[in-house]
Amino acid sequence: MNKQRPQAGETRAAPKRKKAPSHTSDAAASDLPIAGYQHLTVAQIRDRLGGLSDAQRQHLRAYEAAHKKRKGVLQALQACAGVVYCVRR
Repeated sequence: MNKQRPQAGETRAAPKRKKAPSHTSDAAASDLPIAGYQHLTVAQIRDRLGGLSDAQRQHLRAYEAAHKKRKGVLQALQACAGVVYCVRR
């Protein structure tokens, strides 16, 4: 960067962006049936689906569809829909 440009007023600062508050997503993530869900990989989530009820899996599906929208997670949740105990294959 040319040091003389800022002194001559030829550059201007980039406009500051407003950040959306993260407390709403943190609050929604805190009541998920899998602890630390938002930080897990698709494979880790698949491994944990087996012990969840259908209602809990539906809750996870709604959260995933509204947030990260990971195809692998949504497919795994769809495959487990209506199944009493979901086993990863």
